[in-house]
Amino acid sequence: MWKSRLKLRGKYRYEIDNLIVSKRTTSTTHFYGAGLSYNQKKVPTLRADYNGNRRNNAFNQQQMNSVSLSSGYSYKVSKKNLRTGINYQWMMSTADSISAAEYQLHNVSLNQSFSFVAPVTLLLTAGFNRLTSQLQANNQIQLGTGLVSSPVKGLNTALNIDVFKNLGKELRLGASLDVSYLFLKYFTISTGMRYNSYQNVVPSDAPFNEFVLVTKLMAVW
Repeated sequence: MWKSRLKLRGKYRYEIDNLIVSKRTTSTTHFYGAGLSYNQKKVPTLRADYNGNRRNNAFNQQQMNSVSLSSGYSYKVSKKNLRTGINYQWMMSTADSISAAEYQLHNVSLNQSFSFVAPVTLLLTAGFNRLTSQLQANNQIQLGTGLVSSPVKGLNTALNIDVFKNLGKELRLGASLDVSYLFLKYFTISTGMRYNSYQNVVPSDAPFNEFVLVTKLMAVW
């Protein structure tokens, strides 16, 4: 509305997972959400979203609610395009069983981007989140940096390096590389690679590494 300055969103999805013969029980999940955003030149952008889902099976029912708020402002300094943003998310999950699935999460992050004359954007991120559950309370800080580039038409790349530190517990060092390419006007192939190294400070937990690779082919017409 208002020449796309104000946008409203809504969604709903229903899933049933009884397709696996070896699964002894069927779960049904309802996903739903709504949101709005306001985008106007020379003033900060605003966005608010609500997302929820409810899962039911023979043993329990689990409900998740999430609210996220974000604002950002774009400006120029010495012919460089800069953007400063702040994000906040609150999430709560409740369950009527002893599965320890109840928790609350508060997450806040600051983001800064620098776009140069070359097709390269530098990203800086700092964040903090607090997770409380039936078992424990956990505080975590996050620091990250990344580069986003479109060297040729249709090709997009993103490289990120980040550090997650659970206060008093483990340290995670991570890096990711994402590449996508548009071809034949309608098809996009994308590949994402991520490597994490977990350095635990609890003596009973040994350090370990993980590697994840995801490739997707999408068609839009």
